[in-house]
Amino acid sequence: GEPQEKTTWYECAKWGNNVKIAQYLTKGTQVYVSGVSEARAWVNDSGEAVAVNGVRVFNIELLGGGSGNSSSLEKPKDEPQEEDLPF
Repeated sequence: GEPQEKTTWYECAKWGNNVKIAQYLTKGTQVYVSGVSEARAWVNDSGEAVAVNGVRVFNIELLGGGSGNSSSLEKPKDEPQEEDLPF
């Protein structure tokens, strides 16, 4: 009878200069991610249906942290700009 929290996991994919920020990402790190939502579904080798919610990441910003600094990796120039997105 008590309300329960539900967690939804998203697979995030960042290409290009993502190696620079990866060293700072650990379990529990607070980040702001912006990008395009993608849903994928397929049947695996065992015949089971698999579905994944994902985000094609354009920008990652580290939030909080001990020093209070935030860092970001900007989206490459060839990626769509926010004003170009239909939503």
